[in-house]
Amino acid sequence: MLAVLNTVFQDAGIDWDVFITKAAGDAERLARESAAAGVDCVVVFGGDGTVTEAASGLIGTEIRWQSFPAARRTRLRSRLASHLI
Repeated sequence: MLAVLNTVFQDAGIDWDVFITKAAGDAERLARESAAAGVDCVVVFGGDGTVTEAASGLIGTEIRWQSFPAARRTRLRSRLASHLI
């Protein structure tokens, strides 16, 4: 999947980086550091904990973000979907 994204982004002239979390708090720290660095957008691929951490790291910023669940159905995704119906 990363190879496909790299090709698409490279063809579109989009500069992007990939970060892998290894411990609790990594996603929040990486999101906060990315926002401070002036990124346009943060995209998160992970479970409920990773998505929640990244979102917490972006609180108070105007950075756009998108999450893609690593599992077929996460609890967070289910809760958000129930509020949209």
